Amino acid sequence: MPYEFGDNWIQIIDYYFFPASVYPNKKIMVYEIEEINLLAAPPEIKIKNELIFISAKFKDELEKFALKNNIKVEKRFDIWDSILEVFLDTEISENAKIKTFEELKQFGLDEETVKKWRERVKNPMIGYNFGTMLWDWVHLGQWDMLQAHLLFLKKFGKEKFEKLYWDSMKIALLAYP
Repeated sequence: MPYEFGDNWIQIIDYYFFPASVYPNKKIMVYEIEEINLLAAPPEIKIKNELIFISAKFKDELEKFALKNNIKVEKRFDIWDSILEVFLDTEISENAKIKTFEELKQFGLDEETVKKWRERVKNPMIGYNFGTMLWDWVHLGQWDMLQAHLLFLKKFGKEKFEKLYWDSMKIALLAYP
């Protein structure tokens, strides 16, 4: 997924996720960008009701672009990292599980909602992290969850993926005021 950075625009080329407003190619003008999260994995650009993922390879260019254009750069809580922690290749203590649920409550996500989301994404996430031998033990976020579902798109279906994409955006954007 290459990008081009102009003075006041970022050109997205061959974006991964077909439901996205930038798919497959779009020039995002600086005035469309509400903020950038450089510390997200991968970095994110917030436009309207959507987060656009930018490859970490382009983090330096994205940071320069943000500074040059006075775009707000923020670190946001990664809600999807917390929801998906159960799919990491690591053991999570009971205290850590309790802490995760407490953190997610701050964003309006109760334990039942989190468990429903985990069940909804369970099979693709297990296939993604373990079936592909990724064995990630540090971080799985929204990008990973969407990638996992793309791997199983034939089984999952385009309509369900599109719904998942936008439903997951609503969850991710709970961390944005």
